Amino acid sequence: MKKIIRCLECGQPAELKFEDRNVVENNKTFHLKGIPIYICKTCGEPTYDFQIELKLEEILDKLMKNEKREYIVNLTEIFSPMVEMTATLA
Repeated sequence: MKKIIRCLECGQPAELKFEDRNVVENNKTFHLKGIPIYICKTCGEPTYDFQIELKLEEILDKLMKNEKREYIVNLTEIFSPMVEMTATLA
C-alpha cells in the first residue's frame, strides 16, 4: 500500500517531484541533482522529507572535507530507495 503524503498547509495530497539545487558554502559550490520533494497538487506548498534532508546534510558534510571547490552530485541513485521506503511505510 502506497503512503499518501499530505500537504502541511492545506492537507491535500502532495506529488513526488525531484528538484535540482545549487548550494554555495565556504567557497565551494555543490550542484545537487534529483532531490526528492513533495509538492501539493492544490496550493503548491513544498514539503521535504526529514530523513532525506538529514542524509543530504551528511553528504555535504563529507564533501566539505575534500579539496575540490565544485561538485556535481547526482542524488537520484541515493534517494530513490529512501523515497520508495518512506512511501511504503504507511
